[in-house]
Amino acid sequence: MAILDSNPPPAADAVVAADGSGDYTTIAAAVAAAPSKSTKRYVIYIKKGTYNELITIGQNTWNLTLIGDGMDVTIITGNQSVGGGVSTTSKTGTVTVDGIGFVAIDLTIENTAGAENEQAVALLSNSDASALYRCGIRVYQDTLYAKSNRTDVSNVYYGEYENTGDGADVSGRVKWTSFHVIQDASEAAKYTVENFIQGDKWIPGTGVYFEPSH
Repeated sequence: MAILDSNPPPAADAVVAADGSGDYTTIAAAVAAAPSKSTKRYVIYIKKGTYNELITIGQNTWNLTLIGDGMDVTIITGNQSVGGGVSTTSKTGTVTVDGIGFVAIDLTIENTAGAENEQAVALLSNSDASALYRCGIRVYQDTLYAKSNRTDVSNVYYGEYENTGDGADVSGRVKWTSFHVIQDASEAAKYTVENFIQGDKWIPGTGVYFEPSH
């Protein structure tokens, strides 16, 4: 998942407005009408407002963008939680994404269940080639659940290169074999947006700006 700078947003294919001034009054309805396995980006513009609904973007809904009017004014909210009776954490997401190529811009996703209600997810993502920009993700626990079975913190490669400022002292870092202090620029270059996630091949189509060498 990339969290990057932005280009001008792409034109909308569908508009959601709670006041009825768009094509749909709910986000879920707009998502349900999106094309299946689209190889082109499909953009849903969500006008400002608070949308109290649970959104599931299925595994056949590809290259979907949700774009709002700003993280403080376009808010998708829910309150599903394990403590509130949901059987598993993976079913508590306010927004659950299974389709590849998901992008969110200028909105907030939240789960308001509260700490007393145990596990509760705001955004659950199984989406490869996914990007978020100027988005808020708010919850008391499990803010972003990247449910891909590829995020075991003891096995992920951690590379640190020319880190400066507060927290730059590496003497207190974990002793995992997966943590590396990178000394060579050519080694660090393997982990740029262009080389590591092949961002130059898919990010331009999302409307999100990026620097390939960063």
